[in-house]
Amino acid sequence: MRATPFPITRHSVLHALHSPDTGVRARALAAVAEGYWRPVCAYVQIRWGVARQDAEDITQSFFARALTSRILDRYDPAKARFRTYLRMCLDGHVATERAAARRLKRGGHAITVPLETRAPELIAPDAVDALFEREWVRGLCADALAELRDRLQQRGREIVFRIFERYDVFGAEDEVRPTYAALAGEFMVPVSQITNHLAAARREFREIVLNRLRALTVNDAEFRAEARALLGADVPPASS
Repeated sequence: MRATPFPITRHSVLHALHSPDTGVRARALAAVAEGYWRPVCAYVQIRWGVARQDAEDITQSFFARALTSRILDRYDPAKARFRTYLRMCLDGHVATERAAARRLKRGGHAITVPLETRAPELIAPDAVDALFEREWVRGLCADALAELRDRLQQRGREIVFRIFERYDVFGAEDEVRPTYAALAGEFMVPVSQITNHLAAARREFREIVLNRLRALTVNDAEFRAEARALLGADVPPASS
């Protein structure tokens, strides 16, 4: 999904789900959908045993219904993490859609949602958490990477992004990560610029990740815990 125009401010998104303004709630939900689309879609595929396209349709209908039913604005951070609550709501949505599909089939009407193609997998709770966590982190980083690319391109610094992508994204997957000297030759810049470009891109990427993370947490304690788990380091509390 593309980045939403919703302003990323301190704990803005989850709080905005409670807004009486329909437009504000819609933008907040769009931001939630952006952050959680990948884990929701992957979970539907594995837990409910459907094909990718069907999982995407279910994911779309889930977030569309969340806007009208306002189920997500009933989230209580004192009882569970937001991802746990989101998954509970999702299970209820899929179960309801499946029941409706079976009733339509028996009644001879058109089926608007997919029926089960295989039995849902039995997944241990810790495995479900790991699945959601893994896909959520992937989505968060992918969206942050896209925002970094857009930012640097708009400032005429595309080479900074290309060096960062080559070394920290693609290079991390290579058997042998390229040396700074090799990158300098590839991009025809001094080695010192490779060092400076990577440092600048890493700082901005970290800032983007933290901004997105802050918007999808409800308070400083949750934000700092999530940031510590994701980045492996403490971050200062957000300023009031």
